Amino acid sequence: MEKKAVSISKLVRGMVNDFKLGEVFTLDNFLNVGSRGAVAVTLSRLVSEGIITRIRRGLYMVPKESRFGSLPPSIDSVVKVLSKQGRRSYAAGATAANKLGLTTQVPNTIVLTGGSDADIEIGSIKIKIKAGKSPAKKSDIPLMMLLDLIRGIKNIPGTTLIEAISILKFRVDQLTKNKKVRLVTLAIKDKPMVKAILGAILDELNPEITGSLYEILNPLTSYKVGETGLKFSNKWRIK
Repeated sequence: MEKKAVSISKLVRGMVNDFKLGEVFTLDNFLNVGSRGAVAVTLSRLVSEGIITRIRRGLYMVPKESRFGSLPPSIDSVVKVLSKQGRRSYAAGATAANKLGLTTQVPNTIVLTGGSDADIEIGSIKIKIKAGKSPAKKSDIPLMMLLDLIRGIKNIPGTTLIEAISILKFRVDQLTKNKKVRLVTLAIKDKPMVKAILGAILDELNPEITGSLYEILNPLTSYKVGETGLKFSNKWRIK
């Protein structure tokens, strides 16, 4: 029995060593190692040794330090844990803008969307989940993040509208043509302003796939966005 306990302890420690700094994990990560009780005992020892941090009961993080103190957990690992707990969420707002390079400002609160409204605190880290449509499939998440950024393009901190649009256009350009077509399909159900901005972006990249977006926009409606730097702003009635 003692030998088995030692083996479980070594396995847990080995798995913890493989986690990245800032990664969040739960007891469920060790289901194949041993009983929850034995795993919990080892994790408790690792907390005492300062190797990991207990965020709350059953939720842990590999600490990530800087000269200014503890850094927040990685967005990806938080989303992964929440997804395993039944929340199909993804980065949104300023959090997505920072993650995709549209701003260098690090938000004080991690903002996610998908599922229903919720406010979660992980230690000193605040996570806000905004009600939104959950992705039909995992491969849609990067595309829905782009649409969310377009939706809030005027409110991205620490950057100008032209700079944000330029980086967003670069991100869209990196997609395969099939992904761009899928992005258009998802955008059809979004706000008219989102359709217009995406249409203006794609008109510079793949104009042949913009027809469905242009056709469903009201020809008498214009969209007050500001100077975007896009070549076809006038065509898409972006003011």
